[in-house]
Amino acid sequence: MSRLFFAFRHQHDRLRGRSSAKAIRCLLLFATSLVASFTYAAPGDLDTTFSTDGKRTLSFFNESSRAEAVMIRPDGRIVVAGTCNLTPSAFCITQISATGTLDLTFGSQGNGVEIVAINSDSNRVTSAAMQPDGKVVVAGYCQEGTRYDFCLARFTVGGRLDSSFGSGGKVATDVTASNDFAYALALQSDGKIVLVGQCGNSTFGNFCVVRYHPHGALDSSFSGNGIQATDIVRDDKANAVAIQPDGKIIVAGACSETSSTNDARGCVVRYTSAGVVDTGFPKTPVLNGGKSSVEAIVLQPDGRFVLIGRCAETIGGDGACMSRYNTDGSFDSTMSSLPQPGALFTPRAAILQQDGKIAVASAAFSAGVPRFVLAMYHSDSSLDKGFSSDGFAYADFASTDDYANALALQPDGKLLLAGYCQVPEVGVNTDMCIARFEAATKGYRECSLDLDGDGKVLATTDSLIHTRIALGITGNAVTGGITFPANATRDEWGTNTSRDLRKYLITQCGLNLS
Repeated sequence: MSRLFFAFRHQHDRLRGRSSAKAIRCLLLFATSLVASFTYAAPGDLDTTFSTDGKRTLSFFNESSRAEAVMIRPDGRIVVAGTCNLTPSAFCITQISATGTLDLTFGSQGNGVEIVAINSDSNRVTSAAMQPDGKVVVAGYCQEGTRYDFCLARFTVGGRLDSSFGSGGKVATDVTASNDFAYALALQSDGKIVLVGQCGNSTFGNFCVVRYHPHGALDSSFSGNGIQATDIVRDDKANAVAIQPDGKIIVAGACSETSSTNDARGCVVRYTSAGVVDTGFPKTPVLNGGKSSVEAIVLQPDGRFVLIGRCAETIGGDGACMSRYNTDGSFDSTMSSLPQPGALFTPRAAILQQDGKIAVASAAFSAGVPRFVLAMYHSDSSLDKGFSSDGFAYADFASTDDYANALALQPDGKLLLAGYCQVPEVGVNTDMCIARFEAATKGYRECSLDLDGDGKVLATTDSLIHTRIALGITGNAVTGGITFPANATRDEWGTNTSRDLRKYLITQCGLNLS
């Protein structure tokens, strides 16, 4: 508004001395054109401060590459990890600036990308996570001869292999006597690394959970030897993992009575921090519909968790669905299955925002061609219609195939999708592709000292609540005995409604409350 005022003032001074009517007409025309030139990004729009159009394509060595994970550093730099199809295929990790420029200082080769082969035949990245110290753990599976192993590599902040991890920065674990495929990674608060996937014989697999010490050695305090293989039905595959605040580990994926994926059903297991199956926790089935598979888990601050994946009983083929469960694993009927954006299939990643909304990354077909899609849902799984007008935001890379595999949330609420796209000019090669979208809500993480929303900051309400929390007081005692003003908009505790002070402090202020 100040720009508009000074522009008017400048034009007013310049037009002084002319006829009043003519001056007014000129000012009106000028103001109209000036206001029209101001454009404001809406929730779900591509962020044009990122690589000019909100999209970035990375190509390495004239070979195919695929992004499988994206992470944000505190200073805004973006780390992307995936697979580069060299000979052999290898783990690769790169870094770009907050505006999308390749960081040529990252890695050991001066080209902004670090390439690592763990086993001699092929190496495939499936997940990655950033430690609090900025180091990045990259995980997947790698082949030696006819066998596949769980594999890990850790990189320093500068993008080089971390020699303090495993053997020269690399770890390969022969979990079973057959093939072992790692699909998801999680970091515990104590620095230990949990890697999950599928292991077993040549026909049927089991849920497989492996825990490592921070330096890369197997953690024998977990299931005796660091490895837990769980036969749930017959053929079981773990795709997602989440660590609860109490150290328990939730693992989810797909389980089948046969080796056919058409028979698969979403399933979930919870393990104690010692690697023992929590027998009081239901294992299967989860999600709704027929054929299904869990692809992502999001933990809520209240202890409930949401499973997100694909279900076959939608739009004549694979579509997205979600279900929420209570802390004991029982079904929470207050959340319904996800709506579909025409042809959404196989969600690959999901994030619970601080404001309680759930962002889901996937791909959607448009005229028979897949493209990046970012879906935004309220906590009851209803679509956030204020996000890109209908709840779905898209990114096209002028390619024949765009597949989003990973999702990251910036501190300012902007969302990054990463995956791969096949550019026609490059033939059959695929490139790493990243898109950044505007925040789902302009009020994202807006936290005020005015906790009760009465328009004032009072010592007897707002400051008293702050003090009680700082002293370690929990539960309803935080608000006990406080008399709230009649116009307060938040005066309850733990009700999960718009008047819930606890919810406001968690979602908008980022507090970790018990």
